[in-house]
Amino acid sequence: MVEIKEVKTRKQRKEFLNFPLKLYKGCEYFVPPLYMDEKKIFNKDYVYYDQSEAVYYNAYKDGKIVGRISGIIQRAANEKNNEKRVRFTRFDSINDIERINITAATELEFWVSTPEDKADLDKLYVSQSLKEQYWKKTQGSIRSALEKTLIILQELGVEPEMGHKEVGGIASSISIDGKTNHAMEQLEVDWKYSTSIQASDNEIIIRDIVEETFKSYGL
Repeated sequence: MVEIKEVKTRKQRKEFLNFPLKLYKGCEYFVPPLYMDEKKIFNKDYVYYDQSEAVYYNAYKDGKIVGRISGIIQRAANEKNNEKRVRFTRFDSINDIERINITAATELEFWVSTPEDKADLDKLYVSQSLKEQYWKKTQGSIRSALEKTLIILQELGVEPEMGHKEVGGIASSISIDGKTNHAMEQLEVDWKYSTSIQASDNEIIIRDIVEETFKSYGL
């Protein structure tokens, strides 16, 4: 019998982090995450927890870990869109399950800037460290480009779910003639889950759409 336990203790956290490393050991297709970054998900001040809630579970069989999964609720996004959505991630298990239907929800994080301006690295470092820009409103040509991107994705049937500012970046300014100046912002676009292959194809297409759309706005 498989027993599911919420990850609470130090031992359980270690098992959660190490399980995929042992499960996929020797697999040439496995790209392990940066271990120190993964450990941060259990920190109380982790960036997720400003706007989100997360839970982590391990699965055990005969006293040994055989699987893991994480669930994330983005409160701000749910409130903004009047939805009740949860995202599952870090799902790994041993191969003794008869059938699994895997879907993948994908996001694309990217940086946008005004080509003629150079970012103040000191301001950028401070903003990144303090998470000043997370979920702030976009403005000017950046907002227009982001909205246009979401419209194009909707027309292509990709079903975008949200587009918003990420952690990094410096707030841009708008000139008297409406031009966006000194922009250096980190954005994120999310779209509806699909099959793993379709989700991969979508990401390749969306990368091109984002690049061309933002370029058309002089970014």
